[in-house]
Amino acid sequence: MITTRDGIRVVNPLVTVLDLGAVVTPVEVGDVIIRGRQKKLFNLRDVVATIDRYARPGRTGIAGARKALDLIMIGERPAESVLEFRFHVGPGSQGLPPYSYQFEVRLGRKRYFIDFAYPEVMLAIEVDGYEKRASKESLTYDNNRANQLVLAGWTLLRFSWDRVVNEPAAVVAEILLKLGQLGYAFRR
Repeated sequence: MITTRDGIRVVNPLVTVLDLGAVVTPVEVGDVIIRGRQKKLFNLRDVVATIDRYARPGRTGIAGARKALDLIMIGERPAESVLEFRFHVGPGSQGLPPYSYQFEVRLGRKRYFIDFAYPEVMLAIEVDGYEKRASKESLTYDNNRANQLVLAGWTLLRFSWDRVVNEPAAVVAEILLKLGQLGYAFRR
């Protein structure tokens, strides 16, 4: 359970995921799993194997870690970012119709992936974190990508971390309003 990083003894990151499952919410454990994957500390198979290895009566954190693994799945794939995860468990779980995650759009030779999409009415939903704006090049790419999608007929809605986490009902209301304006066929 103990490993050494940069000469400092620390608890293995996978065991930390289990320990956190005992003291924070499954959503917060999900955040940690996603960040650990992004930093290439572990993959989902590693998390599952660690849960299986340590699961026994009386071991705290197992249930929270298992729930987090279920939560981070958006359809058949895990969330790629904490903000995408927070959209899925926040506004995405508050009455939105099913959406496509990381929907691929081909425009000429370019391939673009939309965070959340309603392809039948060409509504693209992008969630934008602050890290995305780490460089002038990433901002230029993102603006060009958005323009290309709009020029191809897509309607684009963008939401920041603050809106997704602190105003989920307002985000849902805006998406539902736009879906109605675009003629989306709501099914009951």
